[in-house]
Amino acid sequence: MELCYDGALVMPKNCVKVSEQEMEYIEAGWSNQMFYNNLRGLCSRYSGAARQAGLTLGWISAALSYTLAQATVVFGWPVVSVALGLCGVIGGAIAILGVCAAIGYLGNNRVFY
Repeated sequence: MELCYDGALVMPKNCVKVSEQEMEYIEAGWSNQMFYNNLRGLCSRYSGAARQAGLTLGWISAALSYTLAQATVVFGWPVVSVALGLCGVIGGAIAILGVCAAIGYLGNNRVFY
């Protein structure tokens, strides 16, 4: 069965033109629930492995303080204080950007659950 319509297509008077982009389905975006589920899944997945490897906050803190003390002895406090100041500003900016990107990604995508 073949249909052929040669006349002009007439739309109703009250119709509204919609662009193709407006017709696309877009998910809701960032979600508190998705972020919470990702954090919960991340903690449950890696907390046991970190404990078995001996990685605790106390161990990490001790390693960082030993490194700072060793650098102070080798290079002297003025050099270490300048390096900490520079790395603190640059490292802090990188850390803030990284945290913002991680929060945005984990709130938009299902990763750890």
